[in-house]
Amino acid sequence: MSKVDIQFNLRVPSELKEKIEVSAQHNNRSINAEAVSRLYNSFSESQQNLSASIKAFEEMLRQNRPSSRRTKIAARLNISLEKVNEALTCSKKLSPARIAKNMGNNYAEPMENFFMGLEEPSFSQLENIAEYLNINSDWLLFGEGSIFSISYSRVPTPEQDGVNWLTDKNLNNNLTHLYFLRQDSEAGELIIIKQYGNWHCKVFKTPYHISEVIGATGESNLIRLFSTWKLLDKQSSPPSVRSFLISPKDYQTILSGETHPLTIINQLTDKPWWEDIWDHNVYEKMDYWDGWKSLCRRINNLRKS
Repeated sequence: MSKVDIQFNLRVPSELKEKIEVSAQHNNRSINAEAVSRLYNSFSESQQNLSASIKAFEEMLRQNRPSSRRTKIAARLNISLEKVNEALTCSKKLSPARIAKNMGNNYAEPMENFFMGLEEPSFSQLENIAEYLNINSDWLLFGEGSIFSISYSRVPTPEQDGVNWLTDKNLNNNLTHLYFLRQDSEAGELIIIKQYGNWHCKVFKTPYHISEVIGATGESNLIRLFSTWKLLDKQSSPPSVRSFLISPKDYQTILSGETHPLTIINQLTDKPWWEDIWDHNVYEKMDYWDGWKSLCRRINNLRKS
């Protein structure tokens, strides 16, 4: 079939007709050919503009769609925040905006974007957040290890060195509380926790068994530990010292590093066994656990010999 051009009348403003005539003369073609060419080009340009707009929109979506790493980091940030808030007893809970302000940032939006997975924090930013929240940085950055760090340590000797270590003497920090947690079991394993400020904690698993289920080495360790506790009690300005008996379940929960230790401690009732265990005038009147008195007599008699 032959191609047939259709003729129709078109009204245009006089100034537009003049522009078409000038352009037609410049392009060395008829007014009709110039008008047809410009109509064709207008459809082509519209399609090109539409394609460009679609590509720009797709790029915007791609940039704002959380990547796998951003999503994982955001999830770990929110878990960290939830764990810390569970441990706080004050009414003002942490939020991304409050974290940003307390860390000295001028704006909350970047921090909020980190928690929503819209932006990926730099390694240094994540390390700073981990330090502020008292979170294991390897876990926050890479998902490795436990949420909260657990260390292994024994109390240094002689006794004054032990007291200095327990109280962080000569260290410029904000040690506010010292906790001794004995597992309420036959073995009586001991955890030591140092608290700094509202929620920062250091957790130490120790080799000590506060029970009679000990050999000669364990006996020697307890002799030195009892003497250190006695010296600690005589300090003029120690941090607040508290002791507890914890269930085997709570003991394992703390050492797992998956729960903030203060979440457990805040549910416990003080048992001041640490300051009674070396005092003959007191330990004979108390009975904190099965074998308490026999342990106190055994170790304190050895201390005096």
